[in-house]
Amino acid sequence: MEFKGVVAIAFAMLFLAFLLAVLGMYTTEVHLDFEKLAVLRNNVTYLLTSRNFSKEIHMQVESTSLCIDVHDCDLHYSMAIPNTNYSFSGVVSNSTCIALPSSRFTALFSVTRGGTCDALFKLRVIASTSPFWYASVVSLILLIVSNVVLLYVFVKRKFTS
Repeated sequence: MEFKGVVAIAFAMLFLAFLLAVLGMYTTEVHLDFEKLAVLRNNVTYLLTSRNFSKEIHMQVESTSLCIDVHDCDLHYSMAIPNTNYSFSGVVSNSTCIALPSSRFTALFSVTRGGTCDALFKLRVIASTSPFWYASVVSLILLIVSNVVLLYVFVKRKFTS
């Protein structure tokens, strides 16, 4: 094949690698909603962790919120975020949402007023993921192949002319 044609193909591969790399950087938001209904009794402590809702979330988490709905009772909570110094506590008497700095948490709940308490826990995780993760891999392969082709063509031309 002619020198200019091979160089043009290699540069087209480099441009395609660039476009695929840009496509691989595109991310989209994913909303993951989990619910857990619990019947809490007086003088019993209920442990709630992020594992109660689902398995590990293997995405980049943007924000997490925990909503608690209770009726006809007061619910005391103490919450901690593992591997940080972040902890807080409070009382829920109706419904509330708590913004969490991490999708991993540990919480203790106990009924302070009322006998039996129906509590609905809703965990909402907003994560970002790249639907075109494979574009980055293809981009890397094209980048390597096109550079090898260009190196081969220029070395061959230099030593044969």
